[in-house]
This record gives sequence, structure tokens and C-alpha cells, in this order.
Amino acid sequence: LAFFALLLAVSGCSRAPFTNRLQLNLVPDPLMVSLGEATYGEMLGQVSVERNTEDSRVLKRVGRRISRVARKPSYRWRYALIDDDDTINAWCLPGGKIAFYSGILPVLKNEAGMSFVMGHEVGHAMAHHSAERLSQQTAVLGGLTAMYLYLDKKSEMPDEARNMLMAALGIGLEVGILLPFSRAHEREADVAGLMFMS
Repeated sequence: LAFFALLLAVSGCSRAPFTNRLQLNLVPDPLMVSLGEATYGEMLGQVSVERNTEDSRVLKRVGRRISRVARKPSYRWRYALIDDDDTINAWCLPGGKIAFYSGILPVLKNEAGMSFVMGHEVGHAMAHHSAERLSQQTAVLGGLTAMYLYLDKKSEMPDEARNMLMAALGIGLEVGILLPFSRAHEREADVAGLMFMS
């Protein structure tokens, strides 16, 4: 099991663009792209999307310019402006599916501000952060499951103690591994955002 896990980890290692950081990516890009496409349609179906407004046209114009620089034609880049003045946020799904909330527009102030945030979101897509996050979560879940099964079969630890140990390990892995990678993803997307924006 340990050999298989090591082999899987080594075969799934790649280098992140922009920063050359070693990353674990076990999920193939075509699978992530189709997942992003399906999720994007579902998420936008639950909100009000601005169409044919000046703000939505500017968003699409900036998005096209930034994604053209990213040089990833296999992604079908999409840009949506969600009509929600209370939310100051933007996000990107795999395959270049990007959404901005209208509440972020006053913070951005102009196309330059929008270009940085758009570049940041495009950077997430280009660096395959969603696939890396899914790979990390899969590895953590697999490790926790293996540990639980081992303790269940090979240990005489009481159920309550085993459950407390597993909960502590889960929290430790979240804080010690997953959260730092999340911060690294944000820094990496900032670097990409500046490059694409310029």
C-alpha cells in the first residue's frame, strides 16, 4: 500500500506554471474541464446574471484580453457577471469558467483593477489549482481511511479513542497541509494576475 501510494504521488507530481512549485495533480485536465463546465452552468442557473449591460461587456472584453495572453485555446473561456451587489468576490472553475459578483465592481474602480482580478482568476485555471486541491483532498482522505482501517483491524484501541485520534489527524492535516497550499495557490494566482495584467 505504501509503495502504491508513493508511486501514485510521484506519477502525479508536476510543476506549477509561473512559480515552478512542485504540485500533486492526480486528476486529468479533460476531466476537470468537463467538471468545470457542468458546475458553471449549474451555479449560474441559480443566480441572476447580468447580460448586455455595460459592466458585463467590459468584463467580457477584459476576460478575452487576459485569456488570450494565457494562451490556452483548449479552454472555452466564459465570463459572467452575477447581479449581487452585496458580494465582493470573483471565482474561477476549471477550464476557464469565471464569474464576478457586481459587488466587486466599486472596489475594482476601473479596467486595470478588473484586469488584475481577472488575471488572478485565469491564473488559478492555468495553474490547475482545482485539480491540485482535489488531488490533495483525495490523498488526505485515502490516508485517513487507510489509517482508520489499520487501527480498526490491528489495534485494540477503543472506538471512542480511535474516533478522537482520527478527528485530530483530520484537523491537523487540514491546518498543516491543505490550508498552507490554499495560501500558496492565492499567492501563485497573484503572480499570474500581475503577469497577465501587464
